[in-house]
Amino acid sequence: MENPSREPLEEPAVPPRSTPPTEAPTANAATWARLKDLVADALELPPAKRQPFLAVECAHNPDQLRHAEGMLAAATAAADFLEWPAL
Repeated sequence: MENPSREPLEEPAVPPRSTPPTEAPTANAATWARLKDLVADALELPPAKRQPFLAVECAHNPDQLRHAEGMLAAATAAADFLEWPAL
């Protein structure tokens, strides 16, 4: 970008980060391992029993339940995607 007046250009203000970029704000390795195991166990159940299983297993932790349900939905959608033939 040209600066015809030769005045110094101002740098845009960047708000400070609340967490370092290398650190996940709400989860650590043990949490992700637990979520992975829960979703893998849920996927082995019939579809109608998956959400109730997660509700029981995560009854003590609503955030964990929310994450597990999201991961289960993504895994189910990915599996459904692979079942459709290519056109």
